[in-house]
Amino acid sequence: MYAEVGRRATENGAKLENIGAGKGNLSNVLLLRESQLNGLANSHGALVVKTTMAEPVKILANQVRTETLAKMHNTELSVYEVLGNHSNSQIPHPKIYAMQRMIPPSQGFIVMQYIDQCEHVSVYSNLTPDQLIEPLKAAARLHALTYEMTSSERDVIPKDLITSWFSELFCEENMLVFLNGLERLASAGLLTQSAIEAIPVLKKVLTNENLHKLEALSYQLGMRDVLCHGDLWPPNLMFQQDEKAKLTFRCFIDFQTANMGCAAQDICRLLATSLSGKDRRDSCENLLAIYYDELAKASHPHQPPFTVKQLLVAYQTYLPFASAVFCLPISLGFLGRTQKMEDNELRAQMAEVMSEKFSALLEDAATFWNKFE
Repeated sequence: MYAEVGRRATENGAKLENIGAGKGNLSNVLLLRESQLNGLANSHGALVVKTTMAEPVKILANQVRTETLAKMHNTELSVYEVLGNHSNSQIPHPKIYAMQRMIPPSQGFIVMQYIDQCEHVSVYSNLTPDQLIEPLKAAARLHALTYEMTSSERDVIPKDLITSWFSELFCEENMLVFLNGLERLASAGLLTQSAIEAIPVLKKVLTNENLHKLEALSYQLGMRDVLCHGDLWPPNLMFQQDEKAKLTFRCFIDFQTANMGCAAQDICRLLATSLSGKDRRDSCENLLAIYYDELAKASHPHQPPFTVKQLLVAYQTYLPFASAVFCLPISLGFLGRTQKMEDNELRAQMAEVMSEKFSALLEDAATFWNKFE
């Protein structure tokens, strides 16, 4: 019966509320309220149906191939199957009711729990280090799950995320547009001088040669590849807010870029996108220690898949890439959003937050690129 919900949502998606609108370009996230289910499912409330796009989508100058959309959807489906097979792993995620793989030209879908009274944190604001502790621990448990996965489970998870997806996203035509966004920030006085001088580093970070190096980072450092979420940043973290505005982490969503790779990609992306530059710099080692303690606990009776020292080197090596992946596209989003804001005070507050964040990431990208180049 849940599969029928998925099929009908796929057919009638244009008539349903897309709660993912503006949060991503690669899928529809459709909300079906209980009144719309017409007795099709014995749910206790609303459902979410995530469907693939019917046609290839375009991100700036780059048309994302149908094969890429299918690969991402089917990867997310495979991860949910793994999590279902290892339900004692304590990795928070929405409950899954039905799934269908995407085999073009047919669309795929995932019918899942609607997590009520939860919200995404805006990428144009910051979390605190304390608010990242539970997501970090959950990431550690996800990485440790690798020990429990069968070889057949591991084999269906891609290993080429960085060289496949990111080489598409940061194609030459898109890079021209992205870099223009940072140049506009610089012209508006929103970047420090050292951050402006660091912008050319991003082009080096995203060369095919360096992307291949990053994809082989675990091997280079003697670390074990683990199951990574692949896109750990605020839009993929669900928080519940109480009456005192306190945020409590509930779960991860959106596993479509999951991959077998270096754990640093998740940790680095999470810290780089969620924290202010000052908090990230000041709390980095403490947060890495919290993550590693949870990793060691979740890996038992096995040894952790890498040492603390290896993790720190991997984190620093990966940071220029994480900075590029955030600063290049989000600079455009920031400019577009602030141009539409009518409240001058709110615009100024957002500009102050993002100026500090962009500048710190660009500065550190140059620092660690020069250290490990």
